Amino acid sequence: MGGQAKGANFASGSLCCAEDKNLTSRPQTLDEDWLVLRRPHFCESGRQLFFLISKRPSLSLSGEELEVWQALDGERTISALHGQFGERVDATLTRFMENQLCETAPYRWPTGRRRVLVFEPHSDDAALSVGASMWQRRHDCEFTVVTMGGRSNFTSYYYLLRDYFDPEEVSALRAAEGRLFTRLLGGHYVALPQNEAPLRYQDGRWTLEWFKTHRVSIAAFTNHHSSESELHEWKAAARTMLADHPVEEVWLPLGIGVHTDHELTRDAVLDALIEDPDLAKTSTIKLYQDVPYAAQWPKHGPAILDSLRLAGAIVQPEQVPIDDTFARKLELVSLFASQFKIGALRHDIEQSARNAAGGRGGKAELLFELVKRPAVRKSLEMYFDLQVVRSAEGQFFRWTRTPHRTKRIRLLLLMPAGRYREDMELLLRVFPNASIDVYVTHASAPEAEAFLSPRIHLHHVSRGARAWTMLAVKLAFQRPGLTLFLAGTKTAQGTWLAKLWPMAPTIVIPSLDHFMRGFRVALVRSGEPI
Repeated sequence: MGGQAKGANFASGSLCCAEDKNLTSRPQTLDEDWLVLRRPHFCESGRQLFFLISKRPSLSLSGEELEVWQALDGERTISALHGQFGERVDATLTRFMENQLCETAPYRWPTGRRRVLVFEPHSDDAALSVGASMWQRRHDCEFTVVTMGGRSNFTSYYYLLRDYFDPEEVSALRAAEGRLFTRLLGGHYVALPQNEAPLRYQDGRWTLEWFKTHRVSIAAFTNHHSSESELHEWKAAARTMLADHPVEEVWLPLGIGVHTDHELTRDAVLDALIEDPDLAKTSTIKLYQDVPYAAQWPKHGPAILDSLRLAGAIVQPEQVPIDDTFARKLELVSLFASQFKIGALRHDIEQSARNAAGGRGGKAELLFELVKRPAVRKSLEMYFDLQVVRSAEGQFFRWTRTPHRTKRIRLLLLMPAGRYREDMELLLRVFPNASIDVYVTHASAPEAEAFLSPRIHLHHVSRGARAWTMLAVKLAFQRPGLTLFLAGTKTAQGTWLAKLWPMAPTIVIPSLDHFMRGFRVALVRSGEPI
């Protein structure tokens, strides 16, 4: 899921602890030939186990319990542990499992299982979206889960403003969670080296103060359409995985919601399949519904499917009942304890499952078989907020009618841009003779201050409605120019303020992503180079 909404707003949240009372307790098997696998979140210090960087111990161990814990190397079966510690080890293992410190899994799996390649944006998305389906099919299918954004610094410590931003440490932790998930399914795990969205905003090890300054801009970046160069990189990685792993089935996300990595994963895999008809030619291709986003944007999935059909695709829905395995799905999702507490997501996970069952009671997960691949990918038609962009279509074309004659542009950034440098470079190129006045809030200033140009004039605006009303009055007396007002959720107020300068062509829109989607389409239709 990665980054929020997991990813759009860092204002609230909670970190998963070792024990989650929302989970249904389950007896785990102690069969002799099963493996005992430690969860990767616990640090040992002085006969105590701590959850990541927590200062409060999750569990205190006796001397013998500590020896058992240290012996769990991921390759020990119950039989091997009995040989080392005797039958008394069962009580220790039971205590570990009751406190969600370890899991058990078969040592051997059936041969000849159907091979399935599952692409996910972040380590946890497959479990969240189709974890129950994968669990039900584990004896028939050999799953290889591929995390596209395998390099990450995102944990729920973002929400708590704790200093835990080392990309190498976090990436290793998230990969360990992914490996544990797939081992419980008898599958395999691959974390690709592409940066997920927050690290594409700024790579390296962040400081806590830097994060506090940029956190809102990071969220805006996470919800902003990725660049063509990013798509090219992710597509090349997807193509390599598809070429090197001949499988019977390929699963990829629908790309529901606002997180750019979900959209990017879908587009990368889909474009690879469209551009090379021989790639995975004999494989069954399925798209899965992104959870929990499906509950948050229930109309987006059907719109994506409609856009695929309009592009020539034939799509066959597959509803997988999960009533009997929903509790197990929650337990599998809990393996990704670096990311969230189950209680924070359970409602949306359950709502997604109920919606997938068609509102007739029960729970399900949804997959969609791509019986025929689309001829093209219609990017704009897949956008979650298409109607907002469509409603401003005429205004976009007014902006692109005579760009070389435009002398003045005003940008009012009530919300951070997210990709300020990239989008400003485009505006400077399209409007070569324009001077651009940019008005920024405290939240949107850091990103804007990092990119300077002689043609860009930065103005700081104080917080609050009064400051923006005073600015609006000031702008009313200025010479009119093309005006863009990024108003976030306050588009109604922005539209009201824009009435003070009726002579200036103004677009009031939630985000720069909304604007750029429509603006780029208008540029193409007007024949302007991008």
